[in-house]
Amino acid sequence: MMLQYLEEHLFAALDNAINRPLPEEHAGYELRYYVVGDDIFPLKPWLLKPYPGKNISEEQAIFNYRLSRARRTIENAFGIMSSRFRIFRKPIIADLDLIELIVQATTSLHNYLLLTDNGKYTPAGFVHNYSDSGDIDGDWRKDGESYNFTNQSAGIKKCIEQC
Repeated sequence: MMLQYLEEHLFAALDNAINRPLPEEHAGYELRYYVVGDDIFPLKPWLLKPYPGKNISEEQAIFNYRLSRARRTIENAFGIMSSRFRIFRKPIIADLDLIELIVQATTSLHNYLLLTDNGKYTPAGFVHNYSDSGDIDGDWRKDGESYNFTNQSAGIKKCIEQC
């Protein structure tokens, strides 16, 4: 169901280059923008997905590892936001223009709190990280109710006053 929705709406928009940033040149290289996905998605020119199978070259394995780390970073951002902003815990039933404003507002608050109140917004162990012994899942994967978020309202109020 979700894949069908993505193919009908998101993939169609990206295939038609709607709102897709144009490539930029940097240090003599053309840099393109891509969507990072996993192997469930169909291959598209704008989509990065891992090489399939176990019998892949070392270069392909390194690419898959780096792509996996990029996906985990993206998961972290979405996980933190959905644990902090309850509106993302279920489908948002609203007009698309309002949804866009909600996403922009919460993303701005998220970025502001990361910069100004990071110790309270993402305490130690809250964010997924990497160590020599392997990946360590962030505590944001737990139910947000187990954390004390009462200090967040002061940071959000401060952001609204200053922004």
